[in-house]
Amino acid sequence: MTVSRVRYAHTPRGVPIAFIARGDGPPLLVVENLGVSSNSLAMSDVGFITRLADARTVVTFDFPGTGLSDAGPVDLSLGAQVGCMAAVAGELGAGPVDVYGWGLSAAPATAFAARWPSLVRRLVLANPCVDARELDGDSPLFRLLRLSTEDYGFFVTTLLSLLGVPGHRQPPLHQTLLRGAPTAVLPAWVESMSTFDASEELEKVQSPTLVIQPRDHPLLSPHHATSIAARIPAATLVRVDTAPMGGMLAENRDLVLDFLDQGAPEPVTVRRASAGTVLKIIVFTDVEDHTQMMERLGDEKGREVLREHERLTRQTIRRNGGSLVKALGDGFMASFDSVQRALAFATELQRTLSKKPGEPVRVRIGVNAGEPVSEDDDFFGTAVIVAARLAAEAHGGKILVSNVVRELASGKGFEFSDRGTVALKGIEEPARVFELRWWE
Repeated sequence: MTVSRVRYAHTPRGVPIAFIARGDGPPLLVVENLGVSSNSLAMSDVGFITRLADARTVVTFDFPGTGLSDAGPVDLSLGAQVGCMAAVAGELGAGPVDVYGWGLSAAPATAFAARWPSLVRRLVLANPCVDARELDGDSPLFRLLRLSTEDYGFFVTTLLSLLGVPGHRQPPLHQTLLRGAPTAVLPAWVESMSTFDASEELEKVQSPTLVIQPRDHPLLSPHHATSIAARIPAATLVRVDTAPMGGMLAENRDLVLDFLDQGAPEPVTVRRASAGTVLKIIVFTDVEDHTQMMERLGDEKGREVLREHERLTRQTIRRNGGSLVKALGDGFMASFDSVQRALAFATELQRTLSKKPGEPVRVRIGVNAGEPVSEDDDFFGTAVIVAARLAAEAHGGKILVSNVVRELASGKGFEFSDRGTVALKGIEEPARVFELRWWE
């Protein structure tokens, strides 16, 4: 593990922001709101750093008035904190960075992702709360924040224990943090934290986002994570065992790294085809009884279930070499250049959904092959209509294919059951339909 020299970025107002970059690999910008020097914690191998710096270049920085950052004009508003993050990310010069925020630091992390989409590759929010107004003034978190203004030494002792720092390592770190105590800005810091509200930014976040919900936490209720994940368009919610505040269990570390290692999201594109010249395999998916599920679970829980289904479907399309044509509310339209890849996608998706714990999601799938008309990154024509009608004809957990698909798949290891001739809406002649057997 390597430690870089302390570097400085400058906000638009010229305030120097001290930051260090530890470790090797793509940059991960860690946002803290602890009332202490984030750089001092980083250089002392506390919690998060020791878990991730062997796989990422972990970047920590001190907000104005704390640690090695120049006090300058002390503005700790949400907008000013976003400006600090943008300055550090820009100074790194590495292109878009991954961002990690936890607790109330999720508010500036979220606002940064929403306002600077070109600078944020992926976003991780651990036990987040983006609206401090949702917290009771006598909540454990605000009691801890107020303690920093009343007895900073005891505040640091309490904080180090919550961070999971072993007892024998606390005294030297305690002294380090006391020497850099930002006592002059603590009242403003607490006041600023208590007014954080990034809730209106959630729908604007374009980056793929991982929301981690601990089963229990000493300072924040886990319920905030659920509502946050439901409002970020490309969010995945994962529930994990509790780690020390700001720390990370080994299995949670692997979860974060797996998410970050997925690479840049692939753009939703369709290879253009001229009418009558290129064979395409068209696949439609549709969630059965979608409306009833939403009414039964409620908007928040229902949307959470659908987001997980959407993530799995997009991931499975990419893994099998397909192109997502468009999302259809409770389903998708995709295209493939190979019938084998299209059927592999359909079977893998059904198997994945059948084994997934929690709320069951039953999807019906229709597959057809033909030479569709391509226009404005979309496909049209009879080949598309037949695939959509086959999906509508299927029941949840079923895959229906046309006769041409069955013939193209001959000898490729797939098994089919003859469903006979079916009249499809909008198609003049009855179609011979087969069911693809996907269960193992």
